[in-house]
Amino acid sequence: MTQAPHRSSSPAAPRQAEFRVGRTGPALDSTEALLSEGGDCRLALDPVSGRSRYGCAVRPAGGAPQFSSATASTISPAGFAAADRLRERLAALDGREPRAATYARELDRVRGELLGLCGLAGPPGLEVVFAASGTDAHLIAAELFAGPSAA
Repeated sequence: MTQAPHRSSSPAAPRQAEFRVGRTGPALDSTEALLSEGGDCRLALDPVSGRSRYGCAVRPAGGAPQFSSATASTISPAGFAAADRLRERLAALDGREPRAATYARELDRVRGELLGLCGLAGPPGLEVVFAASGTDAHLIAAELFAGPSAA
């Protein structure tokens, strides 16, 4: 499986979530920070309301708008719980292997899970490509469709 190069078309440079060492050892940023970091300015949270420019929160919130968009949606309780469990699991693994190895393994795990959920785990040559945004996904698809001569 291949991973497309990251070519972000985001309007502003992202601030990456941080990994820091605390008194009890390595620690990841909070789940809320990890869910809202690394994107463009549309995901920035208002310090007073705690919501994005779309009115969406990074924690489950009743009454928050739902726009059926990854950028403009408040996470569900089940989604937040899953993200929090993943964060805890990854934090516990830090230091046991290089982070690049953890990252690659997790991408492969998610690829396999996605293919299985879609009933597609098997066709030869089928690959899952992750993109930073919907715009990036469209650019990747256009490049793949154009073929190697366009590169």
